[in-house]
Amino acid sequence: MSRDLNLLTTEFKMDIEEVLISCKLKGIDIVPFYTIRSPESQAKLYRQSRSWREISNTIEMLSVNNAKYLSYILYSVGPQYGKGEVTKAYPGLSWHQFGEAVDCFVLYDEKAIWDDNHPYYAKYALIAKSIGLEAGFYWDSFKDACHIQKRKGSPLDYYSLKEIDKLIEEKFKNE
Repeated sequence: MSRDLNLLTTEFKMDIEEVLISCKLKGIDIVPFYTIRSPESQAKLYRQSRSWREISNTIEMLSVNNAKYLSYILYSVGPQYGKGEVTKAYPGLSWHQFGEAVDCFVLYDEKAIWDDNHPYYAKYALIAKSIGLEAGFYWDSFKDACHIQKRKGSPLDYYSLKEIDKLIEEKFKNE
């Protein structure tokens, strides 16, 4: 897991730094805990709360759509266990792999706060939104108060699965 803002795209890094400074000026401590995420890490998060049937269907769908690298990654990480669904995005469908997403937590009274209902998450999201970023706090289908991303929607709104597969393989294959 990387917390290094320098791994983000230059433009997004500047945006996140603006969000963090704006929060700090309002007395809100926001701490980045996840920046760039490898496709393997994304696959592990995706697999941790899903049935084998759902996972195997996704693997097959990726393969059929010429996303063989992503299909292989999702298969190769093996079974994962965890409490509840933490992501809807299989490998390649998270802006974390593109360096255009960050997850942050609220630090309050020197403690990490993970409760989405803490009022500082709403303020953090509003600041991000005010500079044109997408805040997971506002998502209807899966509220993710920690998450901020550069672009709206999914990488599938910008690229085909085949293009995503190639971009992610080029970026991560030798790591």
